[in-house]
Amino acid sequence: MQFAGNAQEMKPIAISVANNMYQGKLASRIIKELADKSIPQLGLLCSTTNILIEEFNSYINHELYTSGYCQELVHILQSFNELVNGLNTEIEGRVSNKLQDIHTSIYNVDRHDDIDVFYLYEIIEQIEFYLKNLLTYYYHFLIVKEQENVKCKGIGLTTQVADLLGELIGAIEMVSNNMEDLLNMLLTWEVCMEKYEELALYN
Repeated sequence: MQFAGNAQEMKPIAISVANNMYQGKLASRIIKELADKSIPQLGLLCSTTNILIEEFNSYINHELYTSGYCQELVHILQSFNELVNGLNTEIEGRVSNKLQDIHTSIYNVDRHDDIDVFYLYEIIEQIEFYLKNLLTYYYHFLIVKEQENVKCKGIGLTTQVADLLGELIGAIEMVSNNMEDLLNMLLTWEVCMEKYEELALYN
């Protein structure tokens, strides 16, 4: 007996198949993670970095004896700030938009042909790049903080600036942990999508 369903009846079936094939629920989790954690945490990291740069610049103006050392830290912080702003722009813009586009395509039967796993590879590569560089700065700032704890009678950074440096380290750690969680979800999604695309190729 031939199935006599019309196109309207087939739509929910097609969406259900696409949802399973392209892991719609996992895609929803990733988008929620971006909105609830990644973007707010990156905003906090950007803010903390900017405040710390201002504090060090203020310290340079008032403590000329140690200004050379602080200027070096400001230079590093400015370089770090560029990295963080780049990551923030990527996550808020391109990454969120591409993931949202894939997610929308999964639940729209007319756009199933638009789903492209290649976008996922690009996103994963970008996050791996930023995570690697974030951790490089993280360990550098950790060393600077430890050095200041040991030789507190030397350079003598103000308590406020030292506390902000600790806040910066904490903010980097929070963002790095989130990026690792996000990356793990994306890699899981990648494996699932590749598996289903391979099955579709041979069926």
